[in-house]
Amino acid sequence: MKKRGGIVIPNGMLPLEHELATGRRLALLGYLVHFRKPVNLPGAKNPDVLLDGELWELKSPEGAIESIDKAGYRPKCVSVICVF
Repeated sequence: MKKRGGIVIPNGMLPLEHELATGRRLALLGYLVHFRKPVNLPGAKNPDVLLDGELWELKSPEGAIESIDKAGYRPKCVSVICVF
């Protein structure tokens, strides 16, 4: 049986709509999604979420999959794992 997922958003934080939509989908799949407040220091890396204990970056390229693939879209991730 898959564990129960959920979303945690720190007080005062407003995730972008595409980040929230991705978080909802991941929660429905059973993941616990903790959104992270950005660190506003020079050179700081800011992964969007802590997902079951791992840092993740959420990306949302726009356009048809074929267009994105032909353009060679490669996200610059600040974490180990990217979701797009």
